[in-house]
Amino acid sequence: MMIRLASLYPAGAECYAVQLQPGFTAHIKPDTSEILLGGGTSLKLKDHPALKKELFQFITSTKLPIMGICFGMQIIGRAFGASIVQLPVASDGLKNIRILQDKAEFQNKYIAQIYKKQYWSLQELPAELTVFACSADGIDAFMHAQRPIAGVQFHPEQFGQISDGKLIFDVLRRKVLARVASHGTHRLGVL
Repeated sequence: MMIRLASLYPAGAECYAVQLQPGFTAHIKPDTSEILLGGGTSLKLKDHPALKKELFQFITSTKLPIMGICFGMQIIGRAFGASIVQLPVASDGLKNIRILQDKAEFQNKYIAQIYKKQYWSLQELPAELTVFACSADGIDAFMHAQRPIAGVQFHPEQFGQISDGKLIFDVLRRKVLARVASHGTHRLGVL
């Protein structure tokens, strides 16, 4: 998974993994310039209250830019108070989503095709999170109103040639990074 996620970032970006377990923040390198919360985990935060508290506190207080993918987006949303529901039927495969914001940034597309494998969905976001894309399953992309934080429910690293997921991820990431000063060397922490 790490190699596929690293493919979303520019060549030369240093990527390192941090395991999500209590005390994970001690393993984030001091010169980290960006955090990626990845998807595809079987971790159930309700079974790990100390980790959940530490993770939510990190997300809501860090000054580092954060991008969330799939489960990572759900964690970010939950940290800010979004509601989540289990889908009656899993959503798996190439799916259409509606672009709601900045259509010009998305090559004037109103409907985009992405790949997702989803069992849970964010349904309602707090005021500080702005919905960028949605589908019948729920919210598929959002961005924080002031902070350098965004998330996508889908997997932009999958089906890059036939999916619009990478384009949407790149646009949101560009917006996130525009909110922070450049640090020169790019070091990505993948949680």
